[in-house]
Amino acid sequence: MSPDGKRILDDGWIWHPIGIPAVWDLGQWIEGNVWESEDGPSRVDLCDRADYWDHAMIWIDSIRVAVEGLGDDDIDMRPGARIFDTSRTGRSEPPRKPTAVELLAFEGPTGHFFSDGTHLFSCGDTDLSIWEPAEGKLLGTVPGFSPAHYHPGARQFLQLADGVIRLWTA
Repeated sequence: MSPDGKRILDDGWIWHPIGIPAVWDLGQWIEGNVWESEDGPSRVDLCDRADYWDHAMIWIDSIRVAVEGLGDDDIDMRPGARIFDTSRTGRSEPPRKPTAVELLAFEGPTGHFFSDGTHLFSCGDTDLSIWEPAEGKLLGTVPGFSPAHYHPGARQFLQLADGVIRLWTA
């Protein structure tokens, strides 16, 4: 759910199979159109990726979304992030659905994604990385820390390993 609680981000797929991350209006979906997530007027596709779904995605703020993976196919996918503006749209090839404007794509981020409303955080198996999503710049890393959860109110990341909880505050 977007930070303002108004929209949903989903890493869905269509038959072939193709992963198509999309956003849509929560209010329209709950209050009127049960098919809003499929083909409703508020649905905006982000990108499509052959045989690639169920990977990291996060709202950076209530407009921008980060999607993990650079490429259009699971065979050619590289570690990285694609940043989309979900408030601005163009039109895709047929069937001409609204598609979010891609602001930037940059190499590096992999694993789980988190955001504090400004930065993009990614964690692979060993380190937490902090990124500036407007430029794709790596700001720093927290070595040996690979969290599974983030608490936005406390601005804390949590790692549970071997029965031990470790916290890091952004």
